[in-house]
Amino acid sequence: MISSVVVLGALWLVQASPAWWWVWVWLFFLVVSIFLMYLSPVLIEPLFFKFEPLKVEGLEERIRALMERAGLKVSRVFQVDASRRSRHSNAYFTGIGR
Repeated sequence: MISSVVVLGALWLVQASPAWWWVWVWLFFLVVSIFLMYLSPVLIEPLFFKFEPLKVEGLEERIRALMERAGLKVSRVFQVDASRRSRHSNAYFTGIGR
């Protein structure tokens, strides 16, 4: 559904500005991409994964210390049951900037 809206928006921009469509479509895709980066962890990812507080005592503090040494700021740390979709270990971080 999201891709349909994005494609329709891009096609409308092509029709509205035939000479400069490539600039407007590029800017449109840039804005949509940034918007989805902010929206994904809050609305999209919870549709597919169940986020829970960490169960291992002290692990959150260790993760925060590691991120601080790497120069990254962490707002929330959750555990995700990704084993339903894969048989290997996995860790991921999402967000924009530091």
